[in-house]
Amino acid sequence: MLYKMTKQNPCKNIFNPYLSRYILLFFGILFYGFLIGCQDKQQDAPLDYTFNADDITYTFRLQGDNELIIKTNDTNIDANVLLVFLEQECPACDAYYAHLNHLADTEEHLMIFGMFKDTLEQQDIQNFRTNKDIRFPLLNPTSNISLFEALMQIKAKRIQQLIQAIPTKKPDNKEDPEKDSTTQMSESFTPVLPYFVLYDKHHQFYQDYEGIVPEEIFSSDIAQIAH
Repeated sequence: MLYKMTKQNPCKNIFNPYLSRYILLFFGILFYGFLIGCQDKQQDAPLDYTFNADDITYTFRLQGDNELIIKTNDTNIDANVLLVFLEQECPACDAYYAHLNHLADTEEHLMIFGMFKDTLEQQDIQNFRTNKDIRFPLLNPTSNISLFEALMQIKAKRIQQLIQAIPTKKPDNKEDPEKDSTTQMSESFTPVLPYFVLYDKHHQFYQDYEGIVPEEIFSSDIAQIAH
């Protein structure tokens, strides 16, 4: 009986499994990179903070650390904007309402928004407006994310950048305890209300304010960004 002899490639049975593994590994890496890229995009995507005032929906969107886009019913607000964060029980806020009313009446290209940190009943807001004689919009938050907290995080980063820009001496290569304590303060920074943030008509951050702020300071800064 004759047998037909065939010569087999000794690498054939070894090559295919290894090739398959490398192909699977290659596509696995690509898929993992795709997922990571999607997660990064989701993390970097701007968030919308929604508020209500007199049956008008306001949407605030932070673009990075210095830009704030404000829309009313999908229409952009192109004006200088002063945000005033306040609470119902805020004795320090009471000293500002008359001055803010005056600014709202006299500054043609300025919009002032009173921003409550927490959601209130509509009747409570109406009573608050009447009792305090407020003549600018009071915005009631309707989203489950806080614009105030987001701005506080940006504020902390801004303070941290200022701290890092201060030259310090470290004798004997030791850490500066004063700088460390200042860094910790910036990371847990929360201002006393009222807290003010001013943006120009191009949606760019200009200045924030806390403590005792005379009306003339606001007027001067508003005049600066008007030009």
